[in-house]
Amino acid sequence: MFKGRKLLIVTKHGKEKVIAPVLEKQLGVECHLVENFDTDVLGTFSGEIERKHDPITTARLKCLRAMEVDNLDLAIASEGSFGPHPSLFFIPADEEFLLLLDKTNDLEILVKEISTDTNFNGSEVTTLAELTKFIEKTKFPSHGLIIKNDNHLVKGITDHESLKHVFEDFISKYGKAFVETDMRALYNPTRMKIIERAAIKLTDKAKS
Repeated sequence: MFKGRKLLIVTKHGKEKVIAPVLEKQLGVECHLVENFDTDVLGTFSGEIERKHDPITTARLKCLRAMEVDNLDLAIASEGSFGPHPSLFFIPADEEFLLLLDKTNDLEILVKEISTDTNFNGSEVTTLAELTKFIEKTKFPSHGLIIKNDNHLVKGITDHESLKHVFEDFISKYGKAFVETDMRALYNPTRMKIIERAAIKLTDKAKS
């Protein structure tokens, strides 16, 4: 059903690096990264553009719109969300969705992978000591950080020197800053592993 077909990966932030190898090996597809469609129009992961739909609807819209632009009939999109675990309420969780859409065969395959293995966190800080305490529990610098307030946002911070510089700039201008984990996949290896697990789950479901 899929072998030899071109598959459009509708994603950003490097997720294709773990999705494509799994799909090409297990389904025999030829993966292509979307080029002419900016998925940010449906919302950004770091919140600059609000996501108007739930993750599944957003993933479906990404596939459909990218298919129209790139003129392909097979696409996959990824969406993730973070918050309290649905049953372990006070424990943060990463919920990853992968949706494969096949127009030719009128087929939609959806999988969800949920994990408590996440560094998802955020806190308002006013001193360097508070910042240091926060980064000790967020896997920095292998995992990126964001510093922001209502007027200013700096993403993808991955080294101590940059973090200190950005933090001091925020404190001098605003007196405080909100620091949070950068959950975009290219800055979060833990999340990337969960997306890879979701891709394996999807291929298993597709083959069954």
